[in-house]
Amino acid sequence: MYSRRFINDLLDLYQKAIKSKSGNKHYLNLNPLTKKQASSISQLLGGIDVSEFQHSIDESGIRHALKHREISVSDILLIPLVISDYDKVYAGNKPHTLVYEKNFVDTVVYIEEVRQGRKKLVLKTMYKKKLKP
Repeated sequence: MYSRRFINDLLDLYQKAIKSKSGNKHYLNLNPLTKKQASSISQLLGGIDVSEFQHSIDESGIRHALKHREISVSDILLIPLVISDYDKVYAGNKPHTLVYEKNFVDTVVYIEEVRQGRKKLVLKTMYKKKLKP
């Protein structure tokens, strides 16, 4: 799915995020949205055209996710899988946000925000919740 280089780049971004208390100059772009993904996401976002968007992760998003004590570097490495093979996706409570859920031992909840000017869907935060029996 993703190359060893991509995984190393993601680990490098993680290291930069934890070493810095603030700032947001480092990021990593993932694959552009497919036409099918863009269509379904556009519907969820009330018609916003995301056809030329791509998923992206930045250091600020990683730091915010790590505020949830249950999130670790292993979870950060799951991000590509969570957003490409999710079990559920829906519009978030805040405007211009999407929520992806992927069930593992627990459910990983990944929230991204729409950055229209940059044409990116960027990690806002992530956390885990217990699977319902």
